[in-house]
Formats: sequence, structure tokens, C-alpha cells
Amino acid sequence: MTAPSTAQSFGQRLSVEISGGTTQTGETLKSSTPQIGGVIYAPLHTDPVGKPCLSVAPFAQPQTLNKSIFDQSLMLDNHCGKQIRIRACYYNTSNCLDFEVGGYQRKRQILGIFPSKDFRFSYREYVN
Repeated sequence: MTAPSTAQSFGQRLSVEISGGTTQTGETLKSSTPQIGGVIYAPLHTDPVGKPCLSVAPFAQPQTLNKSIFDQSLMLDNHCGKQIRIRACYYNTSNCLDFEVGGYQRKRQILGIFPSKDFRFSYREYVN
């Protein structure tokens, strides 16, 4: 698990890290990493029945002009009424971007552009 973001020191709490990725067969690899190691993290946003509000799915799409270069993207799907902000990173790196998705919205966000179709990512939700 990566070290806590510096955003925590400025009063913004982050949830536990969730990780996932794509495999060579194009399947989605998704797993949670609940080992917190003594650090207290805020809980994920949940709906009234306790399910996470946000689902994050990775996918890669070849660029139009050069099919050997891929847009590595995340599809953010929020099925709750509250806007959710996340910090998404390539797995085990500090190469991170902040994204937000409004209530009941779905949004595609590009994480990076690489000559590889497969990638791993992790994200944490900002919790107020």
C-alpha cells in the first residue's frame, strides 16, 4: 500500500486504498486492499444499504492515428446523489490525478497515455 497522501495534512481525509487493473485478456482485475497498517482512514461513500456509491472500472482504448498507443482510462460511475472526488494513481506510484463525478453521473477520465494496453491503478475517495 502506498503512503498516505499529503492531502490528509490539509484537513482532507482520504478513504482506504482500492486497487484494480486490466489483464492481457482484456478482463478487469479488481481488488480491495483493506490492510491499513495503523493509519485510520475515512470510510467510502455508501448508499442507504451500505454498498459503495462509486464504481471505478479501467479500460484502454487505442488512439485513432496510432493504434499502438493507448488512452488508459477510468470509468467513474456514481449511483448516489452526492458528488464524489477521488485521487487516482498508477498502482504503487505517486503519479496521481484528482477526479470528481457528480451525483447519479458516469464519467470517463483519462489516467494516462502509454504504448501498453494493460495497467494497474489505485484510488482513494476524499471524504469530508
